[in-house]
Amino acid sequence: MSHPSLHIAVSATADRTSAHAIREQNAGTSINRLPDELLLAIFGIALGLDSERARGRYHSISTIEYYRDLRELRLVAWGWSCLIDNSHELWTKVDPFDPEELWRMALKKSQNALVDVYCQSSHRGWGWDQESRK
Repeated sequence: MSHPSLHIAVSATADRTSAHAIREQNAGTSINRLPDELLLAIFGIALGLDSERARGRYHSISTIEYYRDLRELRLVAWGWSCLIDNSHELWTKVDPFDPEELWRMALKKSQNALVDVYCQSSHRGWGWDQESRK
């Protein structure tokens, strides 16, 4: 008769080993094997940077939504996070009305890339709302 705690320990070790084997197998056969340039092209499609039709989405969403989408891509994998952080062109969308930490981060990560500055019409505070017209 086997001891129950021994059975649990062997099971846990087997589970860890199989999970590790699956991670290694996936690392070699997944999207992560694509060259960085191709991954960045895919990110561009996802973010709306790649075509005239997609750029309509890029221009229509707020910078907060754009960077939320970019953050979600960064969370997929450590390698994706590094690639995105070092791709200065992905950090060029800035709206001066967004929280300061957001546009400061974008300016820092964009480095020498040209920056697109957006001023969303939904922002108030420049005297264009109904109250200031009275």
